[in-house]
Amino acid sequence: MEISLVSIVATCVFYSVILFLMCMLIKRIRIIRNVGPECLIFIICFIITLMFFPVEFRFAYNIEIEDTLQPVIRMFRHPIYHNILLMHVLAVIWLAGALVALVRYVMRYKSLFRYLSVRDTENYDTVLKKYGLDSRHYDGIEKIHFVYAGQVDSPCTAGIKKPYILLPEKEYSREQMHYILLHEIMHIKNKDLLWIILIEVLCISFWWNPLLYYIKIQLLQLIEIRNDKNIVKNMQKQEVRAYMNALINTAGQKKDETAGIIAFNNSGYKFLKKRLELIGDGLSVSHIQQGILITVIIILVMCKVCFNIMPYSTETVEGGVMTTEENTYLIKSGNEYKVYIYGEYMDTVDDLLGYDDIPIYNSLEEAKRNE
Repeated sequence: MEISLVSIVATCVFYSVILFLMCMLIKRIRIIRNVGPECLIFIICFIITLMFFPVEFRFAYNIEIEDTLQPVIRMFRHPIYHNILLMHVLAVIWLAGALVALVRYVMRYKSLFRYLSVRDTENYDTVLKKYGLDSRHYDGIEKIHFVYAGQVDSPCTAGIKKPYILLPEKEYSREQMHYILLHEIMHIKNKDLLWIILIEVLCISFWWNPLLYYIKIQLLQLIEIRNDKNIVKNMQKQEVRAYMNALINTAGQKKDETAGIIAFNNSGYKFLKKRLELIGDGLSVSHIQQGILITVIIILVMCKVCFNIMPYSTETVEGGVMTTEENTYLIKSGNEYKVYIYGEYMDTVDDLLGYDDIPIYNSLEEAKRNE
């Protein structure tokens, strides 16, 4: 199992293409209705997680690509200063960008809880009494803290160990508050904030990939659709209509970018229309269609695992001599390899890119005995 420049680039490109195709699928309401939001959430998070493992396996079959990728490889391996290559600089920029994004996210998250710590919290009994609601309809509500916050435009949930429900400083009807509580408590019971944090970590790690920010929006929307499904599945038609009306009447005017929260309804009217259509028509999840999609994803992942892209060059060196396994060998020196052609030292490389099937020895003496 090895990690190389080619494996990193190939992994990012391969899984980005799959994620793009998943985005196209998610746009279609019929796909969400037939495959189900849970299955789609799992598949997308699984694919993004695989981007953290840009490895090549020794048992994999190498697909040799002649010359095509050499200009790209040369660009990445272009020396900037002494032994510092362009790919080293890009790696530092990647890590620095991820660190900056992580610090910004942590600061926003801490800022949220500093704000909550200085706000007066309402006991659940006080909130329920205000709206004439019965605690027996809201499992786990006794563990939740309520905060009235002018900064939020729509009711939202925050906190994992110590959950909060943040309410805008405006009045709701008894029916609206009933469905707001059902919705937010369902988020807390499902630990949806953990999914939010996972999505943020993935976006931070691959901050340079704009596709992941679009995927993030799609995942957040799928979480809301799953929540709607879990709430209305045991409701009568009249209750479902009332829940839909609550979504319409409490729609937020703007998107909240606060770190670590899930809002009741502030993802825009276009998505609200999509939610209402899925709630009204219901989901008809097909295990056959789920199986087909999962099978296709598994086949694609196995293709990535079982085949390695191995670019090589047909260019000649030293007066027209081509490097082959007959005239070339490598001497391992720490994390680098010394290249010998016809027994003469030519170069030192830090990976085996372009040297597939070239013999490798631990010392010059061993090479001379075997060559």
